[in-house]
Amino acid sequence: MSKKFFAKKATPEYWARAWEASWEAIYGTAEHLARAEAGLRDTPTWTCLARLLPPRSRVLEAGCGLGLWARALASEGHDVVGLDVSVPTLRRLHAAAPGLALCGGDVLAYPFGDGRFDACLSFGVVEHFEQGPNSALSELRRILRPGGLLFCSVPYLNAVRGALRPWERRREARVAADSDLHFYQYAYSTGEMRGHLETAGFEILEVHPQSAHMFLVGARPFQTLFNLLYRGIEGRVVDWAATRPDSVPREVGPPRGLLRRVGRPLARKLRALVQWEPLCWILGHQVLLVARRPS
Repeated sequence: MSKKFFAKKATPEYWARAWEASWEAIYGTAEHLARAEAGLRDTPTWTCLARLLPPRSRVLEAGCGLGLWARALASEGHDVVGLDVSVPTLRRLHAAAPGLALCGGDVLAYPFGDGRFDACLSFGVVEHFEQGPNSALSELRRILRPGGLLFCSVPYLNAVRGALRPWERRREARVAADSDLHFYQYAYSTGEMRGHLETAGFEILEVHPQSAHMFLVGARPFQTLFNLLYRGIEGRVVDWAATRPDSVPREVGPPRGLLRRVGRPLARKLRALVQWEPLCWILGHQVLLVARRPS
């Protein structure tokens, strides 16, 4: 039932280029970084972490990329390690955040002993293995202590994507046969991810579909609406012509006049709507699963 996506092959070099393309949007100025960190804390995922993580937990962010989650959790007093396959990105992140513990490594073979961490974050990682996520999930279980928590998010095979599967399967076969694109990632149903996590030895605690806006902006009319509102609230637009995750906001100047007066209040209301969980069960772009290694 899972859906395949095709794009450039997700090699370490690909991720280095992707994070390089996004770097200035996050770390270009102190204002950019503050805005990114505030946006992160205004997400259902952050609310879930704040509610479930015990104080001063030993946390691994597996596939930390630009390190925003690792930085935010470290600022809350947790003992955090950020691991990524892109060594150039880690070097640059170390210069920007010298106090953050960072490690280069492979999520299929962590350089850590058994039971090292109280919690692991795996956001947008395990879906990138064409053979499936089981090896990556088993390795996460190994480095968690008994009773430790896994926060794992993957692209979500929502109700609309599920309804389109018969047509999508034929399209995937054509792309795989006739294109120079490669397998990039899967979108999983909640049932599939529950099964993978249980096979790896986890107990499922919570399931939260999220980010309906990221699913909607796959369509051009919603891209136009999203950019109008994003400009109204932050003075930026997104270059949707770039291939994700290279798509980054670009500055267009502060909102003025009617756009400022109307855009900001409307954008706040729509932000709350696209985070409403009943809507995300239908249109969510990703799903967060919270699981525990049994004691």
